[in-house]
Amino acid sequence: KERAKRYSISEDMGNRGRYLLVRLAIRENHYPTFDLLMNEFKESDFVENLQDWQINTCADLYLNNNEPHEAIELYNIIVKNNPENA
Repeated sequence: KERAKRYSISEDMGNRGRYLLVRLAIRENHYPTFDLLMNEFKESDFVENLQDWQINTCADLYLNNNEPHEAIELYNIIVKNNPENA
């Protein structure tokens, strides 16, 4: 919101901007920030608008941080998007 006000731009950073923030948390392997962002972006259908490889990257971080239920939810989105893909 502060960025939008300062530069007179939209408050919505778009899905690309959201993923860039999530990707930074993934690269730093900083689970608290990653989880905070994933929860913050849920209302915007963030995950549903990602490519499968991006969803997989997020699911992997959940797995690596002992959150298998969260990972399974993401893997199920990939299966739903591509039921024919082995």
